[in-house]
Parts: sequence; structure tokens; C-alpha cells
Amino acid sequence: METIINNKTGFLIDNVTPEKIAEKIDFLANNKQLAKKMGKEAEKYAKRFDWSNILPSFEKKAIELAKKETKKLKRIN
Repeated sequence: METIINNKTGFLIDNVTPEKIAEKIDFLANNKQLAKKMGKEAEKYAKRFDWSNILPSFEKKAIELAKKETKKLKRIN
């Protein structure tokens, strides 16, 4: 999963150089509405990675793994 969605939540830059970064900064400085929109999209997208959103899925997987490993141990013994 990408942390940046190109042209939506930020910019992906191939072969990064200071000049390319400056170009994107200049572009956003001259396109304030787009910069604001991208910022809002980035904030919304980042919430997907918030611990309160990830924890239920993580917890479910951990329980499934624990049950699976418990069954394996019971078969061994």
C-alpha cells in the first residue's frame, strides 16, 4: 500500500533531485486550490493508517494466528 497517491495526496517523483522537489513546491505555491485539495485528501487518506482503524484488523489476525498455532501444538502433543 502506497503512502502517497500520485497527484491526489501528493507527488511521486522518479529520480528525486532538489530541482524536481523545488518544481513541485513551486507548482503547488502557484496552485493554492490544488494544494489545499491535496492536503485535505492526504489528511483523509492518512486516517486509514490511524491505530484506531488498524487495531481491529490487527487484533483479528492475531487471534486467528494464535488459534492456528494452538491447534498445531495440540496435534504435536
